[in-house]
This record gives sequence, structure tokens and C-alpha cells, in this order.
Amino acid sequence: MDQETATRPKTMEMRDFDAFIDAIASPALRKVALHWNEARGTRRMPAWRDIDPAAIAPQLPMVWSYKHDSKTDEFIGRLAGDRIEQVFGRSLRGARLSELHSAEAYAWVSRLCKRVITEPALYKYAGPIFIQLNHYGSGERIILPLSSDNVTSDGVLGATEYPFAVSRSVALVRPSQGVERWLSLATSA
Repeated sequence: MDQETATRPKTMEMRDFDAFIDAIASPALRKVALHWNEARGTRRMPAWRDIDPAAIAPQLPMVWSYKHDSKTDEFIGRLAGDRIEQVFGRSLRGARLSELHSAEAYAWVSRLCKRVITEPALYKYAGPIFIQLNHYGSGERIILPLSSDNVTSDGVLGATEYPFAVSRSVALVRPSQGVERWLSLATSA
């Protein structure tokens, strides 16, 4: 077994939204995902305008969002909560995903977000999230698709919970040794 295969997260495909919710350990992330589901109503996914910040006010510090520019194939920062901006040391609003991450991190973050919007699918990961001073900090992350026309996904709503303090010396780490869970909206009931 090669090094990359040994450190790849275990991937599990989910069958329905209830199973996806049950897989989320963090009550705060579960609240964000439940609000996303409520905001979409009978549609496959909600639009950004359907997300009500007041409904997830306690979770806003860990929430982040990107819109996808189909012309440039770039993800552009829409917003990020205080805890997320603390990690990056700057506002994500208007920033390109490629400006926020190292080339290695950008490759896999972009790949995750693209699967979320193209399939579309819901994503959940639990395991190492950040590295700081050669110590890994575990946490949990969700990424959910958004659609301004209620048909084609053109953005993501994410949230990351990590129960430890971070400083600007922190780095994002590729999902590894944890468990990824995916729920495809193309095939789910």
C-alpha cells in the first residue's frame, strides 16, 4: 500500500438525508445542515438568499461560503465567520480560493467543492482538520451545495468545527485518517 492510499480517508456513501444528519457528531454542524435542509424546502438545494443567518446565529462563527464563477472555474469567498477568518488572518469576502490556500491544499479543497456543486452532493468529514506547531487538531467539516436558480449548483455553504484554539500559524490539512461521508442529491430519495 502506498503512502497516499494509507493516509486517504475512509469514504462512505450515504443513502438519505437522515443518515447524513445522524453521521454528524457536532450539534452545531447538525444545526447548520438542518437549516440548509429546511431552507431548501422541496427543492434539491437552497439558494444563498434562502439561508437565514438568524436561524443559525450561534453557529455563524464557524460558517463559510463560496460562490462558483463558472467562467473562470474559481470559487470566490462570500463570507466566513470569525473563527474561520481567524485561521486565514483575513476576510474571505471576494478572495479567490486559490489565494487562500497553498497549491497542495487548493487542489484538494477545490476538488471537494467541485464535487459538491457538480454532482451535487453533501459532504461531511471528521478527523484531522488543521496542523499547528506540528500538532494535528481534529474536528468536523460539512460542505453543502447552493443554487441561485434552484437547478444548477453555483456555490457552497460550509461549516468547520474545531474544539481548539488556532493562530495564523495554523495550516489546513488534506482529509486523511478520518471518515468522509457523501450524500449525492442526484441519487438520494
